[in-house]
Amino acid sequence: MLFQRWVFFLVLSLAPVLSQANSSAIKSEAFEFSLPSNWQVLNKNESNGFSTVNFQNEKSDVIQFSVSGELSPVKFKNAKKSLQLGLGKDKSSDGWIVKKYGVVVIPSLGDVDEEITVATTGDLTSATYTVYGNGRIALFTFTLNGNEPNIERIVRPLVSAFKWK
Repeated sequence: MLFQRWVFFLVLSLAPVLSQANSSAIKSEAFEFSLPSNWQVLNKNESNGFSTVNFQNEKSDVIQFSVSGELSPVKFKNAKKSLQLGLGKDKSSDGWIVKKYGVVVIPSLGDVDEEITVATTGDLTSATYTVYGNGRIALFTFTLNGNEPNIERIVRPLVSAFKWK
């Protein structure tokens, strides 16, 4: 997961300005993303050419949500290639075991990269989704407490709340 984040930091440029309509909805000129009311914004950060918003719920589960700014066709192609090359790579040195990865179809978004990992300590489960849009890339990392064998059933509906404009 760190490799994927590192590549994402490295290749993306100029993030959109995010506006917060309420504590669990993010809107910009390029997308909308809304979560159920039990998710609250933990913090927002504009850094390394993109914006990140972290959410937390009452169980201390966390979502890290990042969206690039508009990318040139070349930068978009290179970013997508780099992200896809990192999919499924060994993450044991970072304390994670990859359980599964690949492309899944989320009806409202089409093909989305998915990677499911479990902390080597067994106390955290993570699911990362990369959504490719028109010259932009959105990245979601869900980290849930405990070993959650069906994490995708829990988080895919949350990813489907994301909409490109």
